[in-house]
This record gives sequence, structure tokens and C-alpha cells, in this order.
Amino acid sequence: MFVLKLFGGLSIESDHDVLSGPAAQRHRLALLALLAVHHPCALSRDKAIAYLWPERDAERARNVLNQSVHALRRALGEKAILSAGDDLRFNPDLVGCDVAAFEGTIAAGSLERASGLYGGAFLDGFFLSHAPEFERWVGATRERLENIHLDIQVNGSQIRIEANKRDDSWDRHNDNVVETDFEIEVPQDASLDVNAFSSEVRISNVHGRQKVHTFSGAVDLRDAVGPIDAETFSGDIDVDLAPNASGRVDFDTFSGDLTSAIPIAYKSGNRRGARGEIGSGGTNTLRFHTFSGDVHIK
Repeated sequence: MFVLKLFGGLSIESDHDVLSGPAAQRHRLALLALLAVHHPCALSRDKAIAYLWPERDAERARNVLNQSVHALRRALGEKAILSAGDDLRFNPDLVGCDVAAFEGTIAAGSLERASGLYGGAFLDGFFLSHAPEFERWVGATRERLENIHLDIQVNGSQIRIEANKRDDSWDRHNDNVVETDFEIEVPQDASLDVNAFSSEVRISNVHGRQKVHTFSGAVDLRDAVGPIDAETFSGDIDVDLAPNASGRVDFDTFSGDLTSAIPIAYKSGNRRGARGEIGSGGTNTLRFHTFSGDVHIK
């Protein structure tokens, strides 16, 4: 089976070699990349021409597009590119794609596998002259894929996840925001360290230490035992504690509120924070810090 590689460059690979010849011409590779990333949606022939051959008249551009489709089908299989009327569609049953695999594993929640599939910047080093719409599309797609790249580190039972982040400046500059929510499933005794920017983070049935920091994303912890260290700037924190959970509650905020369906024996408190104990107390710490977000315990 052929695989279209879009991370770190642009090529078509088989089990044995990298595809060369007429199908590997730059505009033809670019056409296949467009179709693959648009999948499962189709791409009209007129739109493909606007991306790849905007300087040509309509008749010549159509002819070049038809030749490109023919060359790709001849190399990859007649049904590698499907057509219906004026639309073209990528066929993933005949040609795989690393970007599709990456996005599929993100959607399925297979975070560690997704991290391993990210092989570098989208179409890194690939350029088409006289194709400004294509270059704008490449830039937008590259930024989107970089923003959803996850960095996952596993050390025994400790799991660290960085999401929606490109570099260490993300917490100082509001320019790396991407709307992607993800759900994490890990071993019950795992210790989690989750660092996200705008994602909603939902963690259920994890009884190890949970450290979750976001900027604008909400935090939802289900059947939690603790210790807990949950921090968000503008998102809310919802915590559903396990029946056997107990410990010291440490709540700090600027304008958020704390509500609890479980009795809290308050030791101190004011409009910007509260200290107390849940259950039998003890050394287990349940820390919640927000700027404007609310905290709900039940």
C-alpha cells in the first residue's frame, strides 16, 4: 500500500521505495496533498485549479489537471482518486496518509500514538511558485496541526501531557489557541500532569495524583481521590470526588466562587479564598486555583 507522507516534507512511499516518475512531479504531489487533507470532503476541479494553476487559462488548466489525475491514478491505482461530476475525492482505502492517521488517533483518544505520528512540520520545505492560495493553505494547515500536536512523556506510573502548545512562550502570548477538546484514559493508579491552553480536560476514575493546569479550558475530574492540583484562569473546575476521598481543601481565586455538595469544615476564608477539610481531613491536598473561574465539588 502507498502512504502519502505530509509531515516533514511531501512524498509518496511504498513498502520498498519512494515513488518517483511522472506522478511525483511537484504539482501532482500537491494535488494529492490537497485531496488527502480535504478528505472526507471532495474538492472541485475549479478549486484545485485555483490552488495549483491560477496563472493558466481555464482550458489549459483543466488539461493539466486531467493529466495530473491520470498520472496519479496510473501510479497509485485507478481508484486512488475518485471522481463524481466535477468533484475529486481522495481514496484512503488505496493510499494511506500520515496526517489522516495523526488526526484519527487524536479523535480516538490514542494520545501517545498520535505523538509518535507527528513527524515534523506539515509540508516542510515544499514550495510551489505562482500558487499563492496553495501557500496560504499550507501555512494555515501547518499552524493547525502544530497547535494540536501533543507531547506525552511516560515515566512508570507518571504521565505528563502537553497540549495546544508549540513552544515555551504559550503561557505569555495568547497566539497559540486552538479549539480541541480531548479525553484522557490511563491506568487507574497513574499520576497525571496535564498542561493545556484552551482544551477542556476531562479525567475520570484516576486515583493517583492529578495536576491539571489550563488557561481558558474547563477542568472536569470524575471519581477523584487526590492529591489534586487544578488551576485555570477563566475556565470552571468541576470535581466529583470518590466516596472515600478526604483531605485539606485549598481554594484561591480573584473573582470565582466555590460551591460544594460535600460538607467542608472551614478553617479560614474570605472573598478570594478558603481553607478547610473534607471527610476525615489528613494530609491529602485538594488545591484549586482560578482567576475568574468557579469551582464545584460534589
